[in-house]
Amino acid sequence: MVQNDYLLRGGIAGALVRFAVPVLLSSLLQVFYSAIDLLIVGKFATTADMSAVAVSSGVMTTVTLGVAGLTTGLTVLIGQFVGGGNQGNIKRIVGSSVVFFAALSAVLTILLAFLSGPIVTAMKTPAEAVLPAWQFLFICSFGTVFIVGYNVVSSAFRGLGNSKTPLIFVAAACGVNVVLDLIFIIGLGMGAAGAALATVTAQASSLLFSVLYIKKRKDTGLRIGRADLRPDFRLLWSMIKIGGPIALQEVLVNFSFVLITAVVNGMGLYASAAAGTVEKIMSFLSMPTLAVSMAVATMSAHNFGALQYDRARKCLWTGIGLSLLFAAVFTAFCWAQSTALPSIFSKDPEVVREASLYLKTYVLDSLGIAFVFNFNGYFSSCNKSLFSMAHSLLTTLLIRIPFVLIAGGMAGVTLSTIGCAAPLTSLGSLILCLIYFMSLRRKLGDGAGAPVPAAVSDGGPDAAP
Repeated sequence: MVQNDYLLRGGIAGALVRFAVPVLLSSLLQVFYSAIDLLIVGKFATTADMSAVAVSSGVMTTVTLGVAGLTTGLTVLIGQFVGGGNQGNIKRIVGSSVVFFAALSAVLTILLAFLSGPIVTAMKTPAEAVLPAWQFLFICSFGTVFIVGYNVVSSAFRGLGNSKTPLIFVAAACGVNVVLDLIFIIGLGMGAAGAALATVTAQASSLLFSVLYIKKRKDTGLRIGRADLRPDFRLLWSMIKIGGPIALQEVLVNFSFVLITAVVNGMGLYASAAAGTVEKIMSFLSMPTLAVSMAVATMSAHNFGALQYDRARKCLWTGIGLSLLFAAVFTAFCWAQSTALPSIFSKDPEVVREASLYLKTYVLDSLGIAFVFNFNGYFSSCNKSLFSMAHSLLTTLLIRIPFVLIAGGMAGVTLSTIGCAAPLTSLGSLILCLIYFMSLRRKLGDGAGAPVPAAVSDGGPDAAP
């Protein structure tokens, strides 16, 4: 069993960094092997292929974020079990999760395969990019099972306090993806379809490697037998109550970004390719904050399980401080290099010009998510993920979507204006998070709050916010 002592004792900043760095590297590699598709397509294929990858990648990102959100429930539950010394439930929740997510992946694969055409059409994809966009999305739909499998395994390891092992799995996938991109896109000239084939094969290799790793190693704490592969509905419901709101939040919020893509697509082929380029850049820039927030969620869950409420709260504020440091540096860098960064992905000067406009306003969102992501991680660790979903949906429906629809309908609107939607939405979420956090502290003080699930500790004490 992986030791989690460093999450429960010692310096908080050091523990967060120790956990977050492997998560960051894993996330960067995941984004890299997604971005490498766009980079190689942008350099060696057509602008239509580049637009196609940008459009369809947004759909697959929505699916991936939804799955990752749901598996966060697995991470938090395992963390609470380990922190509370309840080892018996770990195999049961892992076995239950394998069954549940296997069924979910089958449903998602069928839906995506059959709906890939209508989805591409509904997103107002530029005419030149419709066929390659459909090819990319249709092929990628068959990699859904591998996306789900990887996220389940990685979430389980992180719940145990082990964030290093998932890095090995994604590194293997990244290597496979780069090699196959070179073969399919440059060597065979397959464009967007080649990028999709490379991505799916890489995802499959990652899952295969993770399964073989668990079977070979006896000390992972995750080896299960056939007897464990039956659903424990009590544990599954506990997982869904934590991860479900996060998944719904991720899907619907990212859907709003898909809506932005549809609006941008209506602005022409260059704007479409530029928006896809900036999305990839922002994916890289948000990774440190995302990694820190995952560390906050896991570390806080361990400490809530161990009834160390004050330490859990300190995890939140330390995580915000670290994230703000990254965000300030990245924002300044993007303003200074607003043209150089997009030129990495595209050789088309018009795409680079449009992307530079978009990046300058969009990057301000880095400062907002430094707060919001960490609040969301903290709330999920103490079973308040329903609020995370609520504030995200509220600001998406009242700020992001109306802003984009109104701005998109204005004559002469530029991507610079569209880019303001994200930071304004995060600002709204930050205000709601602060109000909610302070109201909980005033109402409940230090001795009460979100209850630890019965699955963790029957009749146990409450966890303070």
